[in-house]
Amino acid sequence: MWIGELSYGIYLWHWPIFVFLNEERTGWNELVLLVVRLTLTVGLATISYYFIEQPIRTQKLQKRLGHTKSIAAWSLALPVTVAVVVLATLGIKPVTDAKSGSQLDTTTGSGDKKIAVVGDSVGYGLAFQFPAGSYPGVSVTGSAKIGCGTAEQWLVVNGVRQSQDNPECRDVFSGWENAVKSSNAKVVVWSMGGWDVYDHYVDGKVLKEQSPEYARYYRSRLEKGLAAFGPKTQVFIPKVACYDQPKFEVEGQDLALDRNDPARAKALNAIIDDFAKAHPDRAHAVDPSSWLCKDGKPIEKIDGKVMREDGVHYTSDGAKKFWAWLMPQLKSHL
Repeated sequence: MWIGELSYGIYLWHWPIFVFLNEERTGWNELVLLVVRLTLTVGLATISYYFIEQPIRTQKLQKRLGHTKSIAAWSLALPVTVAVVVLATLGIKPVTDAKSGSQLDTTTGSGDKKIAVVGDSVGYGLAFQFPAGSYPGVSVTGSAKIGCGTAEQWLVVNGVRQSQDNPECRDVFSGWENAVKSSNAKVVVWSMGGWDVYDHYVDGKVLKEQSPEYARYYRSRLEKGLAAFGPKTQVFIPKVACYDQPKFEVEGQDLALDRNDPARAKALNAIIDDFAKAHPDRAHAVDPSSWLCKDGKPIEKIDGKVMREDGVHYTSDGAKKFWAWLMPQLKSHL
C-alpha cells in the first residue's frame, strides 16, 4: 500500500536520477549503483508525497497558494518543479519556468554536423546521453516538454478520462521549432509514442487510439510538427518498440496497462508509417524494435547491458546502442 501511494512520485523521480547516476559518471558497480538509485528515488518520492502531494490533496497547500490552479494541476506541476530543480543542480539544462510541461533543453557534443532531438522525455534522455566521444564531428541538441506527447494531452486511461488536461502540452511545436532553428540542425529525430498510445479527449470527444478518428487527428499533429521544422530538415521518427513499463498509478489508474499494449503500439506505428510514405523526401520511419524486441516482446539486456531502465526510457548503455543503430541511417543527411 505504501509503495502504491508513492508510485507516481517514484515514476517522476526515477528518470532524472537514473539518467544522471550511471556507471560512467560514478564508477560504481551495478549493485552499488542500483542501491543508490533506488534509495534516492524512494527517498525523494517520500518527501514529495508527504510535503507536497498530501498537503495538496488535503487542500492545506492550496489554501496558502490560492485557488488560481486546480488541485489536479498543482499535483502534477509541483513534483515536476522539484524534479527540474534537481536536473538543474545536476547540470542538465532546464528552463527556469519549472512547472508541468516544462521545456528542457540540452546540447551534447560540439561538431559541425547538427542533430536536433525533439519530443518527449525519451528523446531528451537520448540527447543528453549522446555518446559524443564516439562521434566527434556531431552535435546533438535536445528539446522536450516533460510529460507531453505529440498529441495534445488530455488522456483517457483504461476508459477513464483524467480529471485535468495539461494546457502546457498544447503548443509543443514552438519549442521544437526554436530548437531546430537555433541549432541549425539538418536532421531532426522526433521522439513520440509514450503519451500518444492512449485514448485522448479532443474537442469534447473521446478518440479511441485505434480508431480512424484518432488516426486523422494524430496525422494532423504530425503534419503540423513537420511544418514547424522547416522545409529543409530531414525528420527521423523512431517507432514505438514494445514498452514494458512496471505498474504506476495516476488518479487510481495504472497507466502502464495501455502504454504496454502491443495493439496500441501497432496502431500508432501504422500512422507513422503512412505519414512517412506521404513525405518520402523528408520523413523517415525507423524501427528500434529490430533490436529492442524479439517476437514482439522486449529485450531487457544486450551483451549483459540493460537497455531501458523502466521499459520506456533508455539507460546510458541503451542510448549508446540506439545511436550506434541510428547514426548510419542519418549519415548521408548530415
